[in-house]
Amino acid sequence: MTFLSSIATHVRNRPDVAAISDGSTTLSWAELDAEVNRTAAALAASDIGEGDRIALGIRNSMDFVTILLAGARVGAIVMPLNWRLAARELEQILKASEPAAIFASPALESWVDDALVAGTDAIRLTIGSETHRAWLDAAKDHRAPVGDTAADSDPCMLMYTSGSTGQPKGVVMPHATFSKLLPQIIEEQHLTPASSALLVLPFFHIGGLGWVITALMAGAYSVLSEADPRAIMEVVEREQMTHLCVVPTLLGAMLDEQRVRPRRVNSVEMIQCGGSPIPEPHLREAAEAFESSFVTLYGLSEAGGLVAHQELTPQQIFEGLDESRLLAAGRPVAGLEVEIRDPVTGETMPAGEVGEITVRTPARMSGYWQQPDQTRNVMDENGWLRTGDLGFIDDTGLLTVKGRLKDLIISGGENIYPAEIENVLVDHPAVAAAAVVGAPHPKWVEAPVAILVAHEGHSIDVDDVRDWVRGRLATYKCPQEFVVFDTMPQLGGGKTNRPALRGLVATTFSEPTRPAPVTAGPALSRREVS
Repeated sequence: MTFLSSIATHVRNRPDVAAISDGSTTLSWAELDAEVNRTAAALAASDIGEGDRIALGIRNSMDFVTILLAGARVGAIVMPLNWRLAARELEQILKASEPAAIFASPALESWVDDALVAGTDAIRLTIGSETHRAWLDAAKDHRAPVGDTAADSDPCMLMYTSGSTGQPKGVVMPHATFSKLLPQIIEEQHLTPASSALLVLPFFHIGGLGWVITALMAGAYSVLSEADPRAIMEVVEREQMTHLCVVPTLLGAMLDEQRVRPRRVNSVEMIQCGGSPIPEPHLREAAEAFESSFVTLYGLSEAGGLVAHQELTPQQIFEGLDESRLLAAGRPVAGLEVEIRDPVTGETMPAGEVGEITVRTPARMSGYWQQPDQTRNVMDENGWLRTGDLGFIDDTGLLTVKGRLKDLIISGGENIYPAEIENVLVDHPAVAAAAVVGAPHPKWVEAPVAILVAHEGHSIDVDDVRDWVRGRLATYKCPQEFVVFDTMPQLGGGKTNRPALRGLVATTFSEPTRPAPVTAGPALSRREVS
């Protein structure tokens, strides 16, 4: 059975109940099913089926959801495209994956056209175009496949990573990723057919894709919103949303919006937040603003999207829960094993010691698309997956993530974890977002450099921030330099674009001629650095 079986249950039992809305159009479960059937029939009539790749150059929309479900119905492998990539990057992905069909929204039509490989025979359709409508109409008498008989090992999604570790790799996700993992998430996060779920994270990211499938499987009323803090808060208030899934940077922007334009948002019962640790001040402020529980989590595409999580109630957050607990990712999900290993020797580390997070889960990827060597580099014959992330497990079994192995700063022989410094920086009243990366240093080899973004309506006094950090961290952890940007460069899913920051910092603070400390940086937009 596949995730389609759960959705089919809601179609049968609640056909006239609202299933999904984009703010202007709302589809009932029966109407959503009809749209999925229509697209699945057209795919089948075009001989697109088992194992074929369907590329989606579409922003979050009901069209995306419809094609996603239709692709699963015919046994195809659905491949969301990261619309933040340059055309050249997209061209490499399309060349490697050889999709049988490519769908693009009108706004992304030229982006896809610029990336198309010469001689491709893929069906190319722009959503809503005359050609697209004719393609659907031509298959109106064709029988749509049911599509719920696939095996757990059959591939259903191809997710290209955001590139935080280098060139994107295609993560092949089998049906087990969703059938083994999502039912327990639905239960543990109290999602029911009476719930309403906000869909805001990009669907090309496992956080966004997994959340929309989770909401549909639970039978929740799903509402799409653009990733704009004002729009999000308006939707939460208007629709009285109960469940949100965001990343820490977006949560911080939502809190800024709530300070300026307070709204009635106490309908929210639970906020799921992952991608990086939630800064403690944001966690406390958000618990007060929403009066909701929080689910902190850690995961990655290769492991099926979720490795560990924990629920924190407002009472726990307000009543002095130990800081180490607030900053922890949580406990491994049921059926998943986690070990902390020495990244060089592979030996298991004792409780409390930092090493590479290694996991074994039935929801893991099948491998990287057509990259067997890369697959072997991260996954052994026993199914253990190297995540490339650093962390430790305490003696109670709680997992805390310290950052990426590549992001570790070694200064004078001391290990420095950027997340620890970033949590102190964002606790400063003027700092909305912070990132710490290593820069060349003539004496210590590397030294931490802090990139800061101010809260709306605030300015950052670098000397004040420097004193703030020195009073809270060991000297060797204090950033040597501070850079102030208007916006924080980001990758897909709201992750900080650390490769871009490392490149900028390495150039600015290169040896042997180090410039004077930088206290103000360029106004980088997301597009300029992604």
